Amino acid sequence: MSLSSLAAFSGGCDEKNYTQGSPYCSLSLGQPWCGCWELAALSQPEPPPPSPEETIQGQQFTATGQIYSGPLFSTPPQPSPEIRERIEEEMAHPRVGPAIPVTPRGRVGNARPTRPLLNAPQAPGDFVFFKNSILGSGTNNFTSIIGEPNAGSNGSAMFQTGNWYASVSGNGGTSFSYVDPYTLFPATGSFSGGFCCDQRVAHAPNQEMVLWFLQYSSTGSTPNDTNGVRIAAAVGPSNLVNNTWCTLDFTPALFGIGLGQEFDFPNLQVSNNYVYATINLFSITSGTFTQAVMWRVPLTAFQNNCQGGTVTFWIVTNGFALGLTQNATTTMYAGSISTSNSVRVYTQNESNTILSSMVVSGLNTTFFATPTCTGPDGNNWCARADSRIMAAWVAGGTIGFMWNSSQGSSRPQPFVRALRVSPPTMTVVDQPDLWDNTIAWEYPAMAVNARGHIAGPVWFGSSTQAPSVTILIADDLAPLPPPWENHVAVTGTNSGNNAWGDYTGAKPHDQFTNTWIATGYTLQGPSPSNPGMPTSNVQVRFFWFGRERDTPVTGTSAGFRVERATGNVLADGSYNCGLSGSSSPIAPCFNVGIGADLAERIEVSEKVGLGDLVEPDSQHPKIYRKARGSSLVSGVISSRPGITLNNTIHRTKPVQFLKETLVLSIVSLDDRNEFALALSVNLQTLMVTGAAVNEGLSVSRLLDQPMLQFNSSAEDSRPLLALLGRVPVKATTENGPIHPGDLLVVSATHPGYAMRCADPAKCEGTIVGKALEMLENGEGLVLVLVTSR
Repeated sequence: MSLSSLAAFSGGCDEKNYTQGSPYCSLSLGQPWCGCWELAALSQPEPPPPSPEETIQGQQFTATGQIYSGPLFSTPPQPSPEIRERIEEEMAHPRVGPAIPVTPRGRVGNARPTRPLLNAPQAPGDFVFFKNSILGSGTNNFTSIIGEPNAGSNGSAMFQTGNWYASVSGNGGTSFSYVDPYTLFPATGSFSGGFCCDQRVAHAPNQEMVLWFLQYSSTGSTPNDTNGVRIAAAVGPSNLVNNTWCTLDFTPALFGIGLGQEFDFPNLQVSNNYVYATINLFSITSGTFTQAVMWRVPLTAFQNNCQGGTVTFWIVTNGFALGLTQNATTTMYAGSISTSNSVRVYTQNESNTILSSMVVSGLNTTFFATPTCTGPDGNNWCARADSRIMAAWVAGGTIGFMWNSSQGSSRPQPFVRALRVSPPTMTVVDQPDLWDNTIAWEYPAMAVNARGHIAGPVWFGSSTQAPSVTILIADDLAPLPPPWENHVAVTGTNSGNNAWGDYTGAKPHDQFTNTWIATGYTLQGPSPSNPGMPTSNVQVRFFWFGRERDTPVTGTSAGFRVERATGNVLADGSYNCGLSGSSSPIAPCFNVGIGADLAERIEVSEKVGLGDLVEPDSQHPKIYRKARGSSLVSGVISSRPGITLNNTIHRTKPVQFLKETLVLSIVSLDDRNEFALALSVNLQTLMVTGAAVNEGLSVSRLLDQPMLQFNSSAEDSRPLLALLGRVPVKATTENGPIHPGDLLVVSATHPGYAMRCADPAKCEGTIVGKALEMLENGEGLVLVLVTSR
C-alpha cells in the first residue's frame, strides 16, 4: 500500500485486506503519514497449549571474590596496537547459533504498523527527555558500529559500557569519565587472552549494587585453549564513582566443561537475592555452538568485603542465547527461540535449584533470512542481526519478550517480534509486534519502572533515514500497542556497513524509579569498511526519560503536590523536616518515588546494612546495634525510605568505640561551624580506668580519634530505622519456610536477621513485621510490612 499525506488519502481502505473506511494518520519524521488497520490473521485460531515441562537439576561450586580499584580518565589512554589487532581478529569470526527449525506457517499476526514519531502532539503526561547527553571522552572514542551499549545507575552515579569501553558519571549523566576495562582487572590464566568485549550491566537496587559483566578473549585457537568471564560489583554509589569493584571469575572448567570451548554473548539480570547470567559456548577450533550455561550468584557474595558464595549452574542443551527477564523478584524467567513459531520459556525459582522450561508454540512467524535494511548510503546495517531474545521483562503479571525478525511474507522490512505470556501456564496474552512497510525496526531493549510500566530504546531506519534511536513506551497514558507510542531520541547520518547492534540496554532510574535510563548510538559520518575497526564517527548517548508527571523536583521547599490527572497527593521535593532556615543543603526528607516506608535517622554502635534488625545497645544508651535474639528488637534498617525524619546537617557517621569503658556522646552540632562539636565525656571513667594516661588520650585530642568518623558533607549519613511501611528485611528459614502473611521475629542464631514466628501467641512484644514475600530455604531479603508489636 502506498503512503501519502492525509489530503491525498481519500480512497478509504481495500475491503479485502484492510478495515473498510478506517484510515489513520500521524506525523512521522516530520511528514504526515496515513494508512489502514490490516485485518490479516485477526481471526486465526488461538495457539495450542505449551509443551510439557522439562527440568534440569542445578549443580554447585564455591566462588571467591577479589577487590580491585583503578583510576578514572578524563583524557583516556589510547589502546595499544595489540588490542586493536585482537579486536579485528575477534570481529572477523562472529559466533552464530544453531539453525532454528522453520515450521510451515505464514502467519504474521497483528498488523497495526508503528512509525517513528518526531514532534508528536503533547498533552498533560507528556513524554520528556530529562537528559540526552553524548558520552564524549567517556568512550575513549573507541567505539564501533557493533556498539553493544548498556547502562545502570546507583543514586546519581551512572555507569555505561559498550563493546570496548566503560564509563562512569557522578553527576547524573551530564558528563562521563573513562573506565579502562583492558587494565582495571588482571588478565592471567584463563583470562590471559585479555579483555575482549560483550559487556552487560545489571542493577540490584535493594543491595545498592551495580553489576558489570566482562568477556575475555580465548587464550589461543587450539583444542587446549579456553577463556573466562568476570562479574564485577560496585556496592554503593561511592564505590561506583571511585571505580572500586568486587569481582568473581568464571571459566568453562568451573562448569565442568573441558578445554577447547569458549564463552560468547552473555546476558545479566537480577532477582531479589541473586544475580543471574547466561552465556553460549562454542568450539574454539570450529566455531560451532555446543551448549549454553545459566548460573546464579547470591548478591551477598559481593558484600561483606567481597566474601564470595555458592554458585548454582545449569548446562542447557535445549536453548541458545537465553534472554533473562528484568524486574524478576523471587522467580527468574528466560526465553530462547525454539522454532519459527515457538519460544521456550525457562523458570527458575530462588527457593530451589531446578531450571524448568516449556515450549510456547503456534506463535506468529519469525523469519530467518538475512535481514535487509538498506540505508540512504546503500549499506545494509542489519545484515548481522539474528533472532536471539533482545528484551525480556516481568510486569503486570505477564512475561514479555522481544526479538528481531527478518523480512518475510507481508512484512517487507525487518521487524521486532513481541510476545507476552502469563505464568505459570505460559498462556499467550498477546503478540504486539513492532513493524512497518517502509521502516525497519531492530535491536529493542525494555525496562520496567516502579509502576510496572515498560519503556526502552530501539533502532529504526529506511531507505531515506540512516539508523536512528527512538524510545518505545507502554504505560497508563499510552494506547495499548500496537502501534507502539514512541519518541525519537536522535537521528543518524549514515548506516553501518553490514553491521550494527548486537544489543542495547535500558533500566529504571535508581533514584527516580518511575523514570528510565537507556543507551543508544548513531553514526554521524561514514561507516568504516571493516566493522572491527574503531571509529569516532559513532556517537554514543545516555538517555534519561519518562513522563512529565515524574519530572524530578529539586531546589524547592514544597513537600507536597496534587496530581491533577489522578487526584493523588504526592510527597516530593526537598522539604527539610523542621530544619528550615539553614543555609546548608540537606538530604531530602521526602524522596521522589523511591520508597514505601517512613524512617528516621539513628546512631549505631556497629556496622549495619539494609534489612538488618536492630535493638538498643545496652552498653551505650540511645544507640542501636544488630538484634541478637531478644525481645529488645526495635525495627529494621531501611536504605531508601519514602519519608525520612530526624535529618541533621553535617551529622556524623556511626560512632565507633575504642573501649567499652570510654563513653562518648555528641550532645549538639553547630551548623555554622561544621567542626565545632560540643562533647560530653565521662571523665570519671577516664580517671578510674586510666585510659587517658595509658592510651595517651586527652580531651583536647578526642577529635583526632577514629571513634568520631566525621562527615564533612552536608548530608546526614546515619542509618535509617524503618518506623512503618514496606521494607526489605534480611531473613533466614531456621524456624521454617517464610510465606506471605507470616509474622516475623528476630533470629535466634543470626544477628540482625528475622525468622518465622511459629506461635504468634508466644511472640507478642517481639514481632517486627508481616512477610509479603516467600523464602523457602536459606537466607535472603524478604519484603516485610513493618508492624512492630
